[in-house]
Amino acid sequence: MSDNAEVQRPGRETLFGAFGLLAGLMLLVMVFVGLWLSRRSEIDGTAQLTGNFAIETLPANWKVLQAEEIPAGFFTFGPGERLVHMASEVNLTGDQPPPPPGFVKDWKQLAEGKPLGEASRLIFAWYGPQDGAEQVRTQLSSARAKDLAMLDESGGIVRLDAGNLPWGGFDAEYVHERFHDKGAFRDAVRVNLSTGARNAVVNILFPWNQRGSKAAAERLMQQFPPR
Repeated sequence: MSDNAEVQRPGRETLFGAFGLLAGLMLLVMVFVGLWLSRRSEIDGTAQLTGNFAIETLPANWKVLQAEEIPAGFFTFGPGERLVHMASEVNLTGDQPPPPPGFVKDWKQLAEGKPLGEASRLIFAWYGPQDGAEQVRTQLSSARAKDLAMLDESGGIVRLDAGNLPWGGFDAEYVHERFHDKGAFRDAVRVNLSTGARNAVVNILFPWNQRGSKAAAERLMQQFPPR
């Protein structure tokens, strides 16, 4: 090739064509996302709860904040995930408190002397038959948890306890975790509510800087006996 040979550069039409193809792909993705989001729908939270537990009305001092059904996927039109968020009208969650003065992220000492609490929020989740059993296993696996000694300055999740608790005639598997963040902690107990072909979990959240417990989770689950 001679030094005077012209280097072929992509023409304007080729560039416009590439941009057009990219824009078309982005539009297609947006359409799929829009279709998926449009399939999320509100459901009757009270009906979902009374239909799955042996209760006629909501337990005293609890209210439904949000209830929705989430589709399983883009191309799956079977039953998806159903979520019911509840809040206690007595044990209020409150905002995350600021770090105590002089806190140096000594996570080991953070919960010492803090009071035992009662649940403030509940998140019930019912999973579809496609991957429901796997979803439940993931919820109870504490996959994101670390050993307390391994937490760095950013905090993180620690698994405190796990086992079974009585729920009606069942021994329901549970896991107790603690989330450490910005000089505060929040406890959560997740309980496996799966029965028969139904795959379900409840996430029991306690107020900030109050220690959760298996006993508190047991008391709460007595208000939602299995049907």
